[in-house]
Formats: sequence, structure tokens, C-alpha cells
Amino acid sequence: MPKKTYTPKPRTYNPGEVGYRNRGRQTGLDPFDSSREYARMEGMFLQRLLTGTLRVQNPLVLLFLLTFGLMFVVLPVGIVYDSMTELTDLDFGLFCGLVSALLIGFLGLAMIISFVQNSTRPIRKWLYKKPNKRAGRRGKSKS
Repeated sequence: MPKKTYTPKPRTYNPGEVGYRNRGRQTGLDPFDSSREYARMEGMFLQRLLTGTLRVQNPLVLLFLLTFGLMFVVLPVGIVYDSMTELTDLDFGLFCGLVSALLIGFLGLAMIISFVQNSTRPIRKWLYKKPNKRAGRRGKSKS
């Protein structure tokens, strides 16, 4: 008969994954592993924010998204407007500043869209609730 083992293999972690800094019997206090894990979490947050799949329910996080989203939209609009009114010639520094302002504005717009999606999600869930099929049978007997 073939020899089978029923004990699972220990999980292998890649650097940056959640749990990598606590693998084995380590304490998790290594600053390099900690910064890798934090960077991965930030990257996942930005990826979900930009793809529109960020789901949050905490009102403080929603307030954060709205506040910083408005700041990231209003300030670049002011920078672009101010630079366009005093525009004499387009040099490289001004071009880089305008492009970075537009990218920050895009990030702010994504934050505002995520705020609207997440703050209206309970209302949409209530409006589009599927009817309960068993609700009509409560008073009937099984005869």
C-alpha cells in the first residue's frame, strides 16, 4: 500500500503577505518585514480604490474619503486654473506640475466616487432586496 500522510504541509508565505513577518516562531518585529506588509496593504487599498471595488462601512473612513477626495479635487483645479491664467510659455517644470496635479485630481475623484458608492450601498441593498419566497407560505398548512 502507498504510504499516505494526512498532515498538511506548513504554509509558505511570500515577502509582503499578511502573516509573513510572524511565520514560524518569529515575533514580527522586523522593520523590513513590517514595512513590506504595510506597503502591500497600501497597494491593495489603492488598487481597490482605483478599480472601484473598495468596500468600507466605517463612517470615519467614509468621512476620510470624502474630505481628502474633495481636497484632492479642489486643490489641483485651482493649481491648473492659476497656471493657465498666467501661462506665457509651457516649460518642462510647469508641464510636470500640471500632469501631477491632474493625477492627484483623478485620485480625489476616485475617492469621491468610492464615498458615494459606499455611503449609498445600504440604501441600494434595501431598494433592490429580493422578495422572500417563503413569506407567502407562513399561514398555510401542509395538507
